[in-house]
Amino acid sequence: MVPILLVIEATFLDRDSDIARDYGHLAAAEAAALAATSDVGQLVLTHISARYADEEILAEAAKTFRNSRVTRDFDQTSI
Repeated sequence: MVPILLVIEATFLDRDSDIARDYGHLAAAEAAALAATSDVGQLVLTHISARYADEEILAEAAKTFRNSRVTRDFDQTSI
């Protein structure tokens, strides 16, 4: 069975990937790369640092995995 959806944290942008690693988090580009190699249909990004606008995180992820979106607390997704 192929996974339909990957929900994963994207706390940082790639420019801050060193900080992300120091704290055990991912950058949006890393999350997107994982989605691209995992053959999922959709990437849902969560746990984003308040230092970034959602649009920045989404833009970075979408460069690698086009079907990406940012979710917020209590959002619902039908699969």
